[in-house]
Amino acid sequence: MLGPWTVAGIMGAVAKRPQWDPRLLWAAVALIVTILVGALIIALVDRWRKRPVQDKVSANDQLAEFRILYERGELSPEEFERIRNLLGERIRQELDLTVPPPAAPSDTGIQTREPPSTASPG
Repeated sequence: MLGPWTVAGIMGAVAKRPQWDPRLLWAAVALIVTILVGALIIALVDRWRKRPVQDKVSANDQLAEFRILYERGELSPEEFERIRNLLGERIRQELDLTVPPPAAPSDTGIQTREPPSTASPG
């Protein structure tokens, strides 16, 4: 049978921890830094992806800019007329696409009541 001192000696030998290794600390720090850098990159890419999309400049705005250039004398009358003809076609196309045709009134079978007249009978 084992005595109490023998059991305590065995338990003490098993419970001894190995020396602390600083390489473990540096590996943990490197892992944490890598995770933080990765999170930063993901956040920046997400922010870049969600940035507002710049609207395309409409043909009407382009024509206004070219008109200013023409008024300053930076464009000749021939150049301005050629640009105006090209942009005029684009403006007409934009108007056709953005303005839906008016809907024709349809007979839905719903009768509307006229408002009562304010004239007194008489």
